[in-house]
Amino acid sequence: MTVVFIHGVPETPVVWDVVRQRLDVDSEVVHLPGFGIPRPAELDSNEAYASWLVDRLREMPGPLDLVAHDWGAHLTIRAVSAYGINCRSWVADVGEAWHPDYAWHGGAQMIQSPQGRDFLAGMTAPAGSFAGYLRPRGINDASMDRIDHAADKVMTDTMYLLYRDAVPNFYTYNSWGPQMEAARSVPGLIVCPDEDPYASVDLSRQTAGRLDAEFAVLPGKSHYWMHQDPDGAVRLLRDFWQRAKG
Repeated sequence: MTVVFIHGVPETPVVWDVVRQRLDVDSEVVHLPGFGIPRPAELDSNEAYASWLVDRLREMPGPLDLVAHDWGAHLTIRAVSAYGINCRSWVADVGEAWHPDYAWHGGAQMIQSPQGRDFLAGMTAPAGSFAGYLRPRGINDASMDRIDHAADKVMTDTMYLLYRDAVPNFYTYNSWGPQMEAARSVPGLIVCPDEDPYASVDLSRQTAGRLDAEFAVLPGKSHYWMHQDPDGAVRLLRDFWQRAKG
């Protein structure tokens, strides 16, 4: 098997370092273009990003165990449900965003507004930082420093593009929602940290039910649950992979 980690927004692959360092298996990480590395012009939509991700995954020896966070989770569910990849299992958070009743949180709505580009530009050095938004949600200092170092106009423009493209939500976007039920054919796990201010335990649980996926609430954890308890995150993954072998 190949374990593959996919990061979210505004992030780079460093968010998964604390987990990968604790695993007793080799792993790969996908670095999404636009987040600390250049973004080709053809990556101009969430569908284009999902297709790009699939191409990267097909280059890796399978079967794949995918572990995805935040925006990476959206792209991963799309990859598993709509494209033919050799996937043994998947783990994702932010399951609420795939529910037909999901409404984007206030921060996302600000990014999606006509003022969103300028708002995001204010998050780059030397004037600003994403830390004010990410630190209260549990990110560790090492990852935060490296993300701030990578934050530039390419990153903020990419965020603006992706958020503006994902309205009103991922369920209705390009029919992703109805098509995602094809992910039932692959063992999955949706995790929901119950202190993430943008999460919904109820909507995430319902999404897991539609996908025949396992569901795990993480009490006392926020958006960066893997940073708040990296050893617990590793146990969660190992236990799930053991069941998925079955």
